[in-house]
Amino acid sequence: MRSLVRAPRDFGAGALMIGIGAAFLWMGADLKIGSSRSMGPGYVPVILATGLVIVGCALVALSLIRTGPPVEKLALRELATITLALATFALMYRGAGLILSIISLVVMSAFAEDAVRPIRVAATAAVLALFSWLVFTVLLGIPMRPFGTWFGE
Repeated sequence: MRSLVRAPRDFGAGALMIGIGAAFLWMGADLKIGSSRSMGPGYVPVILATGLVIVGCALVALSLIRTGPPVEKLALRELATITLALATFALMYRGAGLILSIISLVVMSAFAEDAVRPIRVAATAAVLALFSWLVFTVLLGIPMRPFGTWFGE
């Protein structure tokens, strides 16, 4: 018997989006939504979760209509590398500060790729660290230390 799903990757992504959106709607059910004039703490989460569910439904519907590629095997090495890089960023931020934490994140994440290009990685790390510092600290005024407590108060 032939499957109804013609694009398994889109179907899986849509189902995942529906599940995540539904979970956020369920978790935010107790929050007051308010109105667009007087937004409550649940307003934005409900709007975003609803949007995620709608996009997920559209992907699932499209997966039944159009043909797409199959689901590939899970890239465990890449997933573990990125997860480790994010955990290292979170653990380093307070001590090393924003700049060095972002540089370590980019450098460690680069090893998820088969062929690491050191010049490109160094340039990306430098640009992202500087850009993040400019956006968060200078433009938005968020008090984020460029260098953390490891380098003195």
